[in-house]
Amino acid sequence: MHGEDLSASQGMLAPPTLTSRWRNIHVGQLVLRVAPPVIVFLLLLGLWEYGVTWLRIPAYTLPRPSEILQTIPTIDTLKSDAYYTTVREALPGFLLGSIIGFLTAVVAARFGSVARGLIPYAVISGSIPIIGMAPIAVALFGSDWQSKAFMVAVLTFFPMLINAYRGLTAVDPLSLQLMRSYAAGGLATFLKLRLPASLPYVFNALKINVTLAMIGAIVGEYFGGPSAGLGFFIHDKSGEFATAEVWSAVVVACAIGLAVYLLVSVLERLLTSWHISYRRGV
Repeated sequence: MHGEDLSASQGMLAPPTLTSRWRNIHVGQLVLRVAPPVIVFLLLLGLWEYGVTWLRIPAYTLPRPSEILQTIPTIDTLKSDAYYTTVREALPGFLLGSIIGFLTAVVAARFGSVARGLIPYAVISGSIPIIGMAPIAVALFGSDWQSKAFMVAVLTFFPMLINAYRGLTAVDPLSLQLMRSYAAGGLATFLKLRLPASLPYVFNALKINVTLAMIGAIVGEYFGGPSAGLGFFIHDKSGEFATAEVWSAVVVACAIGLAVYLLVSVLERLLTSWHISYRRGV
């Protein structure tokens, strides 16, 4: 009897294992990352909710968050078609611009003269105003989804090109000399050294492009396009002074962008877990 009590007390007083310590540290780091933005978000919502009421701002000027949230669940045919149309326009443009930007960066990293010739034009493409691009895209591809996808592709091309080119060229010289000492060819050096080194930069560009894709598609719809999409929905409801509906469309667009952003972040964590930022717990 005493032996059982002694073993039980020893089990209760036993030091935590390495796995439990790591789990506690990981949970603590997660809380420290998530808690500050959540607290700030809740504070801003509270200030918005009660500030609008206290200042007596009309609902058609600035609705309260509670009024906006009430309109989100009321998904009618127009609103559901708007969500689908915008995603259908943003996704192909996001993929096309990112892929072409990465392939262009590969060519520029391989041939220095190509980089010197392409980078200035890439900067120009990144400086084109979205509003000015909309009529050009409609004239080239019509008012259907292709013109919006083209706008998104142009917007997402520049961040991917610059980030991927920097990642492909920011290779440790000692690692490059090691590959040469092994008589590694250009393809082997690219696959085993340059491509892995560029992944953190590529994922940074993808996360930037997620937001640009939604912005490009919505702005393109707002200034011309089919009678569907979040841009058209926002334009239509603005004319009706249905400000809560406009804000609900903005909230849904942000939610879609955030969901894709989190998906890209998960892929980044899986494919770049070897990177020093993850080993340090940053």
